[in-house]
Amino acid sequence: MKLIVPVKPEVKDFFTKNPSILGKEPCHIRKNSRVGTLVTTVFAHNPPELPSDFEFVPKDVSLEDLPPFPENEIILELSFKIPPEFITDERLFLLSKFFDMLMDVYALAWMRGRMDYLPSENSAATLFHKKHKINDGHIKSDAFRQLLRRNKTI
Repeated sequence: MKLIVPVKPEVKDFFTKNPSILGKEPCHIRKNSRVGTLVTTVFAHNPPELPSDFEFVPKDVSLEDLPPFPENEIILELSFKIPPEFITDERLFLLSKFFDMLMDVYALAWMRGRMDYLPSENSAATLFHKKHKINDGHIKSDAFRQLLRRNKTI
C-alpha cells in the first residue's frame, strides 16, 4: 500500500537523501519498524488521547486554509494495510508534523553529540546541514544553529 505524506522540503531532503534514514522513494516501511509504529498509531481507529490543551491544528482553521507543500511529499510503501476510511487530511497533517518533529529531535541530538567533540554551534549546524544533504534553498544551516540555541534545556 502506498501512502503519500505531504512534508516541508527540508524534511523530505532529510528523510529521503540519506540511505541510513529512509532512503530513496518509495520508502519501504514494515509494521514493526519505528516509522511503521508511528504510521499505525496515527492511522489507528482509536488513536491515543491527546491532552485537551494540545492541538496540532487550531479549531478555527480549516485544513483547506493551510498552505500546501507543493511537490514535497514522502512516498511510503507500507507492507501492511490501512483502511482507506482512516486516511484523512487531519491524520496526514498529523503524520507530517511527526516527521517534522523527528527531524528536529534527530538534528538536536546529532549537533549536541558533535558539540561534545568540538564545542562550536556554527560548525555543528553546518556539518549537520552538509552531512544530511539538505538543500540550502530549503533551509539554511543557520536555522539549525537557532534550533540548537532555542533548545538548550533539553
